[in-house]
Amino acid sequence: MIFTKNDKTLNDLFEKGMMYTFLVGAGISMNPPSNLPSAKSIIRVLLESCIPSEELTKSQSIKGLRYEMIIEQVQNRFDNELKMLDYFEKFTHPNLIHLFLAYAILKANYVITTNFDYLIEFALKKIISTEKHKDIIPIITREDFTKYIDLSQIIQSSRYPLIKIHGSKYNIITGAKTSDSVITTMKALGSNKEEGKTFDIEPFKKPLIEKIFIDRTLVVIGYSGSDDFDIAPMLSHIKSLKRLIWIEHSMDNAITVEKVSDILGKKSESDFTPLDLTLFNLGKKTKGEVYRIKTNTQKFIKDALWKFILEDILVDSVKIDEIGEKSEFKDFFQSLQLKIKEVDKYKFVCNIYSNFNMYEEVVQCAKKGINLSHRQEKFQEEMYFYNYLGLSYKRWGKKEESTAFYKKGLEIAEKFKNLSMQMTFYINLGSIVRSKGEFDKAIGLYDKAINTAIILKDYEVIIGGLVNKGEILLIQGKLDAALVIYDKLLKSESKIGDLNVKSTILGNLGLIYVNKGDIQKGTQLILESIKIDKALDNQSGVISKLNNLASFYHNRGDLDNALKIYYQSFQIANDLQFPTEKAQISMNIAIIFLDLGDLDKALTLCLDAQRIFLNLNDQKGIADAESNIGMIKRLKNDFVPALDILNSSLQKYRVLKIPSKIAHNQFNIGVIYQKTAKWKKALECYEESLKILEEEGDIFKQGHIHLEMGSIYRVLKEPQKAYLQYDHAEKKFLKVGNQTLQIRAKNEKESLGI
Repeated sequence: MIFTKNDKTLNDLFEKGMMYTFLVGAGISMNPPSNLPSAKSIIRVLLESCIPSEELTKSQSIKGLRYEMIIEQVQNRFDNELKMLDYFEKFTHPNLIHLFLAYAILKANYVITTNFDYLIEFALKKIISTEKHKDIIPIITREDFTKYIDLSQIIQSSRYPLIKIHGSKYNIITGAKTSDSVITTMKALGSNKEEGKTFDIEPFKKPLIEKIFIDRTLVVIGYSGSDDFDIAPMLSHIKSLKRLIWIEHSMDNAITVEKVSDILGKKSESDFTPLDLTLFNLGKKTKGEVYRIKTNTQKFIKDALWKFILEDILVDSVKIDEIGEKSEFKDFFQSLQLKIKEVDKYKFVCNIYSNFNMYEEVVQCAKKGINLSHRQEKFQEEMYFYNYLGLSYKRWGKKEESTAFYKKGLEIAEKFKNLSMQMTFYINLGSIVRSKGEFDKAIGLYDKAINTAIILKDYEVIIGGLVNKGEILLIQGKLDAALVIYDKLLKSESKIGDLNVKSTILGNLGLIYVNKGDIQKGTQLILESIKIDKALDNQSGVISKLNNLASFYHNRGDLDNALKIYYQSFQIANDLQFPTEKAQISMNIAIIFLDLGDLDKALTLCLDAQRIFLNLNDQKGIADAESNIGMIKRLKNDFVPALDILNSSLQKYRVLKIPSKIAHNQFNIGVIYQKTAKWKKALECYEESLKILEEEGDIFKQGHIHLEMGSIYRVLKEPQKAYLQYDHAEKKFLKVGNQTLQIRAKNEKESLGI
């Protein structure tokens, strides 16, 4: 159970003499006379203005549609300078909550706000003399966080600090423009983070933030707790907090106080709200006590909190403006005259749907966009929609149709000399030919995109191209070469902030480290990648990373967890109708059934996958399926058909130039020769396989080959060579953490009696 019965009174929670830090969000500014709209209502207005009217209902119902996603799209397409945020300047009448916080600051308490409005500043100006206005210190920029690292010194000098942790377009006290500080898009949320800490505040903010919680009670007001990227993680890292009290707004005036337990109970996480889980996690990680108070926020502050914290100031003496703002965001947004064309609305909604894997909707809107562009003779606009069509058909596994759409779009981009879209089509066409195993051709297309991007100084495309080249190296088993690329990319990506790309980099890096034997680091990277994908609701990304994680468990011999994760991944792929992923996961599951000894189940799964790959004309997929089918037939002692199909697969891999797969097939062919007492041929196959695996750094498979070579040398009565092979195997399995195979190798070695 997350919440337990509370045994403290409000007097106990807000004890006399306690110092406070307040964290406040958008909810504090909705009460009159401030009257700011909610984030949901702002999203609704933006969608009404930026997408076709017939798509409004469906787009608004998308689960996981974030305020930051929509703001970023509006900024990228229509409002580069984020003029829409100037809307918050219109609100100048603080409500009772703002005035409470202002008085709290005067009493040496600290306030952190995520809001872009200026109402706490206006509240401070309202309650201090005009000549003291200059002593209000909004902490907004990197320079501010560095300069004002010790707030106690500011307070001792009779000044009034206010921390605006998500930035602000302006410092209304000094008049300085501070728009570079604003964090209101997904890109901004993902930028300037430390390696391994995507979900955290920027490093330059930490020294100040860490100090303001020491021996204080943190009170959270007007904040949902659903922020995955910085605020909730920031709170979970606080070590010196005395107590955390989260005030959850309710329309009910009753006051309910609950203490947060560190025990989840028998219920699953799906039974709880995001705030429940946030508080549960804080209860586990924070040393101090954690409480939730459910009540009407403003009434609670007026009737209870005010007297506990501002006991010498009568709440009834505080003057609040009777008439507040009447500015509607819809009217303000329209007044910006951003020239949003109808064709742009279809681009906007295509982007939203593609982000949520809603490809049927993408295709419908893209076709409407093409028809509209054609009617209006805006032929250049068609290329954007051909790109969305290509993306959708690729996700459905229809590569020929996808290629045709991409090529059509590329023709238009070349005709109108649109270099930016040319780069996009080069990378997307590269992904198609890569899926067919034409790696040299894919690299050529990626290089064309990268070279153009270098000329244009488009670093996002450069990174995207290199990510794809790195994935080819991964497919080919060239782990060290891929590691060099991804290590450099991770450092660059922290500055750009594309969280989808960062997730891919982290997931691929994790897979590399797991295969190289650094299990702890690899798993940590994969889990961080999955966390990003879940926060973005990127289900295709989740599939990829879950497969990597399952592979890790498989290599450790934890088949139950591996199977559980693969089935979870398969269900997502099935729901999204991703045939390539379904086929690949089926084969991964088949390998686990092989290890469990259920050869018939494994063969059925591989044959199902082979049919899908044949239908898709996916040469690498066909080769993979043949390789697995051949291995299963080998295990069933059907050596003749096994050898035929393995050689067919091996030939495809040699054409595709995939050394790691060549090594895998040579291992299986070697086993057949070993089973049929063709020792010399078996050793030749194993040696070729081992040489490749040593070059590529695949430690787990090296261990298997050393085991088999040890067995051959035992039969050939060469115990010294057998001992050496078993010793190599033991060390390899120790490095990757597979205790079962490590013990087996050790026992084989010791049984030689050397």
